[in-house]
Amino acid sequence: MVGLAFEVQDSWKAKEKIAKSKTEEIDNRTLMAVIDEAPGIIDVFMYAYCYIGILTGPYYKYKVYRDMIKQTCDIPTLKPAFNRLKYIVPFGGAYLLLSQYFYINYIREDEFYDNPFWYR
Repeated sequence: MVGLAFEVQDSWKAKEKIAKSKTEEIDNRTLMAVIDEAPGIIDVFMYAYCYIGILTGPYYKYKVYRDMIKQTCDIPTLKPAFNRLKYIVPFGGAYLLLSQYFYINYIREDEFYDNPFWYR
């Protein structure tokens, strides 16, 4: 939450810098620091308990989180999902067929280790 406070403060400073320098050219770093609107209490709560920050990864900026939530482009999700799901039928069928002949508990028996390594 300290990082979020610094980001909001940097955003306010960047907005002030942009307002003061109307005629001068503004660098890209200043423009990237600007957060469109200050986060409310619900936004802070949702940012704090987002899956990305809690379970998976390193620190990510509030602006990245806001862009993720407010995205406008369509991300293809169904086509990649169906590309992965199309393998269920052949692999599931192979498992059901072969599990009748090669059962998984066989590797726990001593007979399995009596066979040569290349057979296992």
